[in-house]
This record gives sequence, structure tokens and C-alpha cells, in this order.
Amino acid sequence: MKFKGLSFALLLFSLCLTNTTLQAAGGWREIINESGIVLSQRTLPGRTYQQIQGQMTISGRIDTLTSILNNPALCSQWLNGCRSSQVVKKLSQAERINYTVIDAPFPLEDRDMYVRSKAGYDSHTKTVTITLQGIHNFAAEQGKRVRVMSLNGFWKFKQLDNEQVKVSYQMHSDPQITPPSVVDSFSPSSLLKTFTRLRKLATSPAHRNIRFTPAELQSITTR
Repeated sequence: MKFKGLSFALLLFSLCLTNTTLQAAGGWREIINESGIVLSQRTLPGRTYQQIQGQMTISGRIDTLTSILNNPALCSQWLNGCRSSQVVKKLSQAERINYTVIDAPFPLEDRDMYVRSKAGYDSHTKTVTITLQGIHNFAAEQGKRVRVMSLNGFWKFKQLDNEQVKVSYQMHSDPQITPPSVVDSFSPSSLLKTFTRLRKLATSPAHRNIRFTPAELQSITTR
């Protein structure tokens, strides 16, 4: 496995549904619980769009999942709506800046984003965390594409016993869509498709046996 650049799982249309029911601890409200995938949202003070999170447990290893996110060429195979993704700047073995284009449904214009991603491995908890931070002014906007603003989130892959991995995702972003209700009908199915495709890809014969080399693991180990 080679570290070509950390891609990420930004779901542009994961901002949905006005809260009309009682929320769980932390303000999270479950919106989907299907096939082992649980998706929740919450409202953040002073923010137009909701924050979203997702969780699932799959068979496999953190090596495989990190490899998939690390390869921009695979973006369209698991991230719903991903048109393209590429590394534009490598800051270190663990940190990069990616440029990704999201194919928005008609009549919206496609969205694009520059995202700084940084991977870290905690050997005590056997967890890989990939933090994501948007850099909207990294380069000029291109053509009719609309820049995603103020993006912040992460992926976490925690190795469990019996070759199981707990996958956690959290994201908040500003896709510059008004009113926010425009994206409501897209968000649940978009996020569910991404998680479903990621699980399928991670358990496929082409990827499930990928393992970190000692050098790769050392390059992202934080403790």
C-alpha cells in the first residue's frame, strides 16, 4: 500500500431535516438505522446546516479502510457523487491537501473543495483517525463549480477483536446551497450509499488483504 494522498469522505448533501423530534444525548437525532449503518444529525448553534455522523462495524482491518481513503483514484467507487479527486500538495507522509469535485444533482452546479487531511494511528486504542479541514481559499474557483466552505470533520477506524472494524464519520460543511431544505431529500440516501459502497469495497477480494508496511504504520503513528 502506497500513501498517494488521503482522500476523504465528504458527503456534500448530508445536511438535512429540521429537528421535530426529541434528540438524544449531545443533540444527535437518529435519522437512519439500516443494515448495520446508523446515521444521526444535530443542529449546531449559529450554523445554517446540520452536522452529521455515521457509524457501522464491518469485517476487515483498519489497513484496508485507510488504503481506500488514501487512494484518490478510488473516490468514485465509494463516495457518492464523487466526480474526481487528486492530491495537489503533499505536506508529509501523513498529511496532504486534496482537490475533490462532487457531481451535484440538477439543477445545482457541481461543488468542489480543497481539503487538508491528516492521518494518525494510536497504537494504544488501535485507531486510525483522519481529520479533515476545508481550505476554501487554497486556489481560485474553477468554472461554474461552487466552492464548499468551512468544512470540518473526521473518519475513525478502530480495530476490534475477530477482524472487525468500527467505522465512525462526522462532518459539518457549508455547501452554499439556499435554502438548506433544498438538500434535505438527498442527504439520507447519499450518506447511506457512501457507507454501503465503502463496506463493499473494503470487503472485496481486491482490497481486504491489504496490510500496512512497517514504514507506513510508523509514518502515521502518534503514540
